[in-house]
Amino acid sequence: MRSARTNRFAVYFVLSIAIALLAGACSGRDPDNSTPTSAPGPSGSVADSSPYWCKLVPQAALWRITGVRPDKLSQDGKIPREGGGGCFARTADGDSILWLELISGDFARSDAALNSGYRLPNSLGYAVFIPSGNAITGVRSSALFWCGKELNFIDVQVTPVPTGRDSSADFTALLDIAERRLATLRGCQLKRSGPVPTPAS
Repeated sequence: MRSARTNRFAVYFVLSIAIALLAGACSGRDPDNSTPTSAPGPSGSVADSSPYWCKLVPQAALWRITGVRPDKLSQDGKIPREGGGGCFARTADGDSILWLELISGDFARSDAALNSGYRLPNSLGYAVFIPSGNAITGVRSSALFWCGKELNFIDVQVTPVPTGRDSSADFTALLDIAERRLATLRGCQLKRSGPVPTPAS
């Protein structure tokens, strides 16, 4: 009789643990979501992969640079198939992790002339890198390039940028991906050999 009671108790105990685990899984609480991780890894390089923020920036790349998981962000705005536009990736508190602006046409050259910083490789067009000096205000970079017969200026800012990464290399890769993506989306030939913007009057 004692053996039967012991067996029933063991069965009830196992069932109660299973139900508790199932309830925890269904509650939607994920301990990994409470604190953003740096996965897919702070030591890896930025690479092109889908899905994208604002059609131009890989979500995995932004995650790698900032340590902020994509499921913590939502997109506000968009980059249209024609002309310019602005787009953000924000947290639920309204903090902008990614800010991206695209200017196409007449104002692209004058806006590019307003930006000054360290020159990035000429393979990106006229591109500059603007470090902020701290992780809170983030890092900014921009590039002026041709997509078909239309001159385009793209401006990207990312916040925060943890220490330990090569931000210049990260943003060189981000601009390269964004320019190629724009050319693909608009079906135009990418030309990044100039021109250098004239100073604003």
